[in-house]
Amino acid sequence: MYIIEKRRRTAIAGIGLSLAVLAVSAMYYQQQKTLVEDTPVFQMQETILTLPVVEAEELIEVPMLVNANQVMNYYDSSKSESELMHALTHYEGVYRPSQSVCYSLDGKVFEVTAMVSGTVSEVYTDELMGKSVAVDVGNGLVITYQSLSNVQVIPGQMIQQFEVLGLASENKFHEDLGIHVQITAHKDGQLIDPEQLIHQKVSEIN
Repeated sequence: MYIIEKRRRTAIAGIGLSLAVLAVSAMYYQQQKTLVEDTPVFQMQETILTLPVVEAEELIEVPMLVNANQVMNYYDSSKSESELMHALTHYEGVYRPSQSVCYSLDGKVFEVTAMVSGTVSEVYTDELMGKSVAVDVGNGLVITYQSLSNVQVIPGQMIQQFEVLGLASENKFHEDLGIHVQITAHKDGQLIDPEQLIHQKVSEIN
């Protein structure tokens, strides 16, 4: 009887020990689970490399989108004799050196477009040169479009390169040229050769 009672107590003790072990294990598991849940997880974030946008400066272009011909040169004594032959204007019986360049499309009307972006500084009508639009393009450079009709811009208006300013027309000074557009350029108030502007940047004009 003593032996049976001893075995029963041993069994109960073993069961108690097992339950204690299970309880400790459950508490340890719960602690580990909480620790994992509370630990921040490192996440890879996508890095977007943003580069600054640098806009290229415009190159000055001819004042039309059609294939018009240059029919009058700017007079500069350093030019060849053949060039100077097309740089003289006959007006009132006198040959005068040209201070502009002129473009014509075989006597046809065509749209005159901005050679480069800028701000319209003046719109006026000249008795000899006809309706005119002066555009300040920065760096002390002002380009004037003359011999126009149907002018579509106003003073103070900001215009973009290739925007239509008006239509080629006629004027009294170059009456023999018929329908054409006449381009005059001033740098810091001084006349310069408009031909030298083509394919140049405004910032590079001296």
